[in-house]
Amino acid sequence: MKAIQKTNVLLLFLIVLSSKVIAQDVVKNQRANQYWLNTDLDYNIDDLQTLKYQGQYRSVESLSGERNLRWHQRLGYAYKLTNHWELEGAVRYVVDQNLDQNEWYFQGLLKHIGKIGSVDFEKFISYEQVKFTNYENRGAGTVVDNFGRFSVSALLGKDFKIKELPLRVEFDYIFFKNLGDAKHDDARLIDRGRLSFSVLASLTESLQAGLFVTRQVDYSPLFLGGTYPQQDEDGNLILDDNGNIVMIEQADYYVNDASTLIGCKLLYTINRRD
Repeated sequence: MKAIQKTNVLLLFLIVLSSKVIAQDVVKNQRANQYWLNTDLDYNIDDLQTLKYQGQYRSVESLSGERNLRWHQRLGYAYKLTNHWELEGAVRYVVDQNLDQNEWYFQGLLKHIGKIGSVDFEKFISYEQVKFTNYENRGAGTVVDNFGRFSVSALLGKDFKIKELPLRVEFDYIFFKNLGDAKHDDARLIDRGRLSFSVLASLTESLQAGLFVTRQVDYSPLFLGGTYPQQDEDGNLILDDNGNIVMIEQADYYVNDASTLIGCKLLYTINRRD
C-alpha cells in the first residue's frame, strides 16, 4: 500500500509539473534527431564501492544546421550508504567538435533504490556545477556563463528472460532546472525534460548491450511579442487589397525545442554483483 501511495504521489507531481509547463502560449519546434553511443565500465571495488567510467559520443545538429560531434568522458565514484541509499560524486569533461570551448561538469548525486512489487523503482536528486573553458564567441554578442543546475529523476525497471536471454527494460523521466546565472526572470518551471525507454541484454556475466530512445524537450524563457509583418508559407510578405503589408499582433510566447535521441549502450562490469 505504501508503494502504491508513493507512486500516486510521483504521478501527481509529474502531472502538475507538466500542466504548468504546457499551460502557456508556446511555439513548438521539432529539431533533428540526435544519435548517441554510450560505453560504460563499472568496477565494483567491494560490496559498497564502485568506480564508474563512461565515454559518450553524441551526433548533434547545431542551430546553424551543421551536424557535429560531442565527446563526453565521465568518471564517478559511488558508495552504498545502505541497501536502499547510494551517494555518488562525478566529474565529466566535454569536447565539442565545432566549438572552441570545453565544458566541465562537477556532480553530486543521491539515489534511492526501492521496489514496487517486482518492479525496481529508483529515484535520484542531483546537483551539477557547469564550467566553460577555452571559450570563444559562438556568434556576435553571445555569452555563456558558468552555472549550476538541479535535476530529479524517477526510473521503473524490470528484469525478465526471453529464451534464456536476460533482458532489462527501463522507463525513466528526468528534469533539469538551471540555477544561478542561467536563471532568467521569465524562466520556465523547468529548463529541460527527458523521457526515456531502454532495453538492455546481458550477453555474458560481465557484458551488457542495449538500445534506448529518448524524447528531449528544452523549455525557453519568455519571448516578448509585438507587431510583425505577416508572411505566407514561402516567407513572402502578405499584402492587403490596397497593397499595404498586413501586420499581425504576436503575444508573448515560450518556445519548446523537442528532439528525439536514439542510441545504443555497452556496459562492462568488473566484479558484477548479484
